[in-house]
Amino acid sequence: MDDMIPETTRDKVVRFLDRQKVGYLNFYYSGNADDLTDFYRFDGEIPVTIAFDRAGKELWRHEGPIENSADTIAELRKLLRRMQ
Repeated sequence: MDDMIPETTRDKVVRFLDRQKVGYLNFYYSGNADDLTDFYRFDGEIPVTIAFDRAGKELWRHEGPIENSADTIAELRKLLRRMQ
């Protein structure tokens, strides 16, 4: 939903993600923000981090900044072990 911010472009977002060394899959959404938030049942704080299984089922969600990355990594590792 970055295009809702004035003067933001996909290229600027890509450069930011590259500088931050973000290697996981990201999508640049330029459609209706209400449609996207309804689809993902989002009504909370940005950023929102959602983990999905291969079938697209939501397995885990965190709204807001991740304050304790060690806890987040541990939780995601548990999810990955369950999926094996």
